[in-house]
This record gives sequence, structure tokens and C-alpha cells, in this order.
Amino acid sequence: MSTFTQQIKAEALKAYEGNPCCGLAFLSASLHTAGTLNFSDKGMVFSLSTESEECFSFIRALLKNMGAETVERPPRKGRRRRLFTFTMNAADTRAVLREVGILTEGEEGLGLNPGVDPYLIENDCCLKNYVLGAFCGCGYAFLPQGRGGSAHIEFVLKSGVLAGQLAAILAGFGVSARLTARGESAVLYIKDSRSVSDLLALLGASRAVLKFSEVLVYKEASNSVNRRNNCMLANMDKSFDAAIRQIEAIRALEQAGALSALPETLQEAVRLRKEFPSEGLEELAARAGISKSGMNHRMRKLSELAARLPGRGES
Repeated sequence: MSTFTQQIKAEALKAYEGNPCCGLAFLSASLHTAGTLNFSDKGMVFSLSTESEECFSFIRALLKNMGAETVERPPRKGRRRRLFTFTMNAADTRAVLREVGILTEGEEGLGLNPGVDPYLIENDCCLKNYVLGAFCGCGYAFLPQGRGGSAHIEFVLKSGVLAGQLAAILAGFGVSARLTARGESAVLYIKDSRSVSDLLALLGASRAVLKFSEVLVYKEASNSVNRRNNCMLANMDKSFDAAIRQIEAIRALEQAGALSALPETLQEAVRLRKEFPSEGLEELAARAGISKSGMNHRMRKLSELAARLPGRGES
């Protein structure tokens, strides 16, 4: 069964619309966030692993359009789920990474750009697809799990420079992201429900927006029910405590032989409380044909009379 993250990536890539420049922006972000560059005696070897088969196939297709050859490795088990992996030879690695602004060459030789190449994101359409590429490479979406869970989206990046620049790009689209550290990773954390919804819409995942909204509505309704239930329980506890005090007052008056001297209205209150010890004031009042406040007044009067008995203090 696919995760919410995988569903978003599949839907977003299915709805992908972009010019050739957008493809470069997408590749730059996805290769930068999900790829690994290794150096050996044979030169540079680039590899990329992802849990999303859709992202895997899409990235390989874009690379193929650039004339790069990738070699698919057999799917392997990650710590939690299957990973799709490909490698790219030294010549193609060098050409592709230069084209997408990750690899630089100067008088001092080769270098790695830790952030975003501004040339690749000059257009709004490219900015949007850079975000999509980053999400395909290192994005994760979570729906609430259990009573204490919350919906949020994370980008888990290897570069703090890139994380800060991606946060600025997201802010330009009205998406608020908090940057934090998690081990050796830089994590962009998006928790605000409006920002999560806006980001999903930006990615082109309209079904995910609807699912997210549905979950929020359900959670709010559930929380509302829980609040009402908690309030009801609290009121029940109060009613139970009050009933105990009233029964204790009636027992004290009874032991003192004072019940027969009470007015008829109070004797009726005594009879009802003894006959229906678990009912609240509202139910007792309905049986007596009076208001709740009237029954409360009678019970309070019984408590006051019991408190005046010899040997009893104020309760």
C-alpha cells in the first residue's frame, strides 16, 4: 500500500507541466537532494535512490532526454521499504551535473555548488518545478496518527545552504517552513495547515489537498467530540460529588432525628435524593415539577441544616 508521500509524488508527476528549462530545474533539485556523488580511480560515479517508483522513472526519463545513460540497480530493501536505484557513469555525471548547476569547473578545478544555481530558477515556472524536484528527492508528507499526531510536510536535506534557499523559495509562494537540524541533516518543517495545503496545491496534487482537508475536518470534529465528552465527564464528576455530599447531609439529619421537622418541600427533596441517588439536580427537579435552581436551593438548605448540627463543621 502506497504512503501519503508516494501518492502525492505520483499525482504531482502525472500532472507535471513544464518547459525544457523547468526540466533542468526539476533535475537540479531532485539530483541534489536524492543523489550521491562518489569519487574513485575510475572518476566520478553518481547514484540516486528513491522510494518512489514514479520519481525514479521520471528522473531517468529526463536524463535520457539529455542524452545521459543510467543503469538501473535491482530494487533493494531499505530500512523500512523498497528503494529504487540507478547509477550514471563518469562522463554523463560530469556533463549532467554541470548542466543542472551542481558541479562547477574553474581555474581551481571541479567544485560542488552547495546551493541553488540562480540561473535555473529565473522563471516562476522553474521555481515551481524546482520545489517539485526537491519534494521528489527529499520530501515527506505525514497525516495525523492517533490523538496526538499532526499533519505536516518535511524536506530532509544534506546541505544547510540548500535548505535555507529552499525555505526562501517556499516563502515566495506563501509557504511557511521552519528550518531545524536533525543529526547531520537540515530539515524544513511545514506544519501550518494553510501552508501544507498551499504546498500540495503548488505541487499539483489536488487530490492530496482534498484528502488533507478531509483529515483536518475529521480531526477537528473528533477533537470537538472529545472536548464535549471531557466536559460531560467533568460535569458528571461534579454531579456525583454533589450527590455524595447531599446524601451525607441527609444521613446526618436522619441520625439526628431532624427529618420529620423539615418543611414538606425539603422532605420531598430528601425522598427524591434517597430514591434516585445517581441522578443530577435537573432530573430530580423534573420529578418534583420545579426548576433546577429550585432543587439546588433545597439541597443547599439541607446541607446548611446538617452543618449546624452539633459536632459537624461547615462543609
